[in-house]
Amino acid sequence: MDCNLNGMIRKLPAFCLLMILLGTGFSACKKKRKDRDRFDTDEEVVKSQASFDTLQYKPLSGMKITRLSLDTNHVRPRGTWGVMARMKVDFQDSSAFVKLRERGFDGYLVDMYVVPQGTKADRKFTELLKEKFLKSFLKDGNRQIKYISDAESFKYRRKFSFRSFGLPAGRHNLNFKIAFLPVKFKPDEQLNKFVRVDRIEKKPDFVFNGQFKCTTPPLKKVRVKVSKILFNNDNGKAKNSDFTLLKIGSGYPDLYWKILAGRETIFKAQRDKNSLDYKGDLTSKMFYCTEKDMLTFAVFDHDVSVFNRDDLLLRKKGKLADFSQDLSNPDIFSSKKIKTAAVVFEVIQ
Repeated sequence: MDCNLNGMIRKLPAFCLLMILLGTGFSACKKKRKDRDRFDTDEEVVKSQASFDTLQYKPLSGMKITRLSLDTNHVRPRGTWGVMARMKVDFQDSSAFVKLRERGFDGYLVDMYVVPQGTKADRKFTELLKEKFLKSFLKDGNRQIKYISDAESFKYRRKFSFRSFGLPAGRHNLNFKIAFLPVKFKPDEQLNKFVRVDRIEKKPDFVFNGQFKCTTPPLKKVRVKVSKILFNNDNGKAKNSDFTLLKIGSGYPDLYWKILAGRETIFKAQRDKNSLDYKGDLTSKMFYCTEKDMLTFAVFDHDVSVFNRDDLLLRKKGKLADFSQDLSNPDIFSSKKIKTAAVVFEVIQ
């Protein structure tokens, strides 16, 4: 017993040292995680800071813009090349929201977008709001709409890819707009998590209009052609390939494929139900991309069950130069679930 006790005492300093090292490691991990939420992280260093040529805005009562920056040469290894906009708004008091509710509104819809000068946003504001609107945010192309109802710190961070502008290479004027529109909601009759817009004030309470210059890179006009997608039936029966909580249909895969630029889906093919040899869309719509955009070709099995996401069967990532552009010599991809996928990224111009 004494021998065991003496051994434990001798090991105690080493144990304490180990715990200190582990604690330091965990603290470092927590610090890095917090740092990622800040504007000035190493990952988000502003490479080309733009200044506004023109700037017009009048803040709301108690409102203060504490951060505003534009990186006009922003690129990430797994993303797209474009403009990164960052903005932070603080409210010193809730007077603006008190007055807003006295007028019968619930909060503000914050409409934000960057477009080339003289170009309108992708869709009209009223058209977006005809759809069911979740009280958080809504994205549509180069447009992002966010809902705020309290005097809390408001952060805006959004990437606008060069490919979405569709501009020729060169120097261009871009417009950056933010508008706070008073809104009143009414409950959705079918889904309690959703609401519908009951009333919107036509004139915004706050408008931020800025114009800045940006040099855009050359764009490639591309379309993806698929000559074959064949499910790998050698690794088991196809009927057992779809693991859903609720079995509906034959159990054979409902194949489809997608093209992404960064995280944005730019084309989604139609589903081919109960198929081992895909017979749906074989050509994507044409799209623009830059030489630095990360592109993804992916094949999925659609799940009918509401409890499951679609199953990813194959995924290949790369820049445009990493994919075959020769129609007579397509890339041949494969995975455990996909036996063959013949793909070409055809450059139109």
